[in-house]
Amino acid sequence: MLAGACSTLPDSERPLHQDHTFHASYLVGNDGRLVFPSTTRNLVIRQIQLTPKPLSERFERDLRWFVYPAGTTVHAHGQLRSYADASGDIPELSTLLPNATLHQNKNAQ
Repeated sequence: MLAGACSTLPDSERPLHQDHTFHASYLVGNDGRLVFPSTTRNLVIRQIQLTPKPLSERFERDLRWFVYPAGTTVHAHGQLRSYADASGDIPELSTLLPNATLHQNKNAQ
């Protein structure tokens, strides 16, 4: 599954950002949902590829859920841009992708 960025953009007065290329894996819990962030004013999901493909996808607030059979290992590859918060800090990739096991990526920034 490939998903591109949506039309939500950060405020123009907050240009401080960091681009990330990521490779992560997730173990889907008993509820069958893989929680993944959606594009917000502080985060732009540029691309995500999930293997295997999810059964369905749902959105609520700033999150998206991909539905899988419980216990499925999902590999996620993609690109995102994170913007600084009000204090000027840019969140770490591990904070942006909670519950993910992040893998070393030679091209990551």
